[in-house]
Amino acid sequence: MDVTERRFLERIELTLPAVIKTQHGKTIQATTREINRFGIGFIHGQPILIGEAAVRISSDAREYCYQVSIEWCVPCENGGFHSGCRILTQPAI
Repeated sequence: MDVTERRFLERIELTLPAVIKTQHGKTIQATTREINRFGIGFIHGQPILIGEAAVRISSDAREYCYQVSIEWCVPCENGGFHSGCRILTQPAI
């Protein structure tokens, strides 16, 4: 399935705290916006560089860890940033 086809997959709106650790050693506090089986959307207060990163998402019941590829990052109206990533590895269940 190519990227264009994946864009049309159903996304689930999801607001959970997340931590993004970039390959450049930067740690960014974020909040998830949406998720599907191929990717995750975030909102955060500082820009993030394109590239691989480790993501930890916490819920009341569990913590999920993913290896991802940050695909894009753009400023949003409130002074923060939106970003999107492609999931490279799924969490173990």
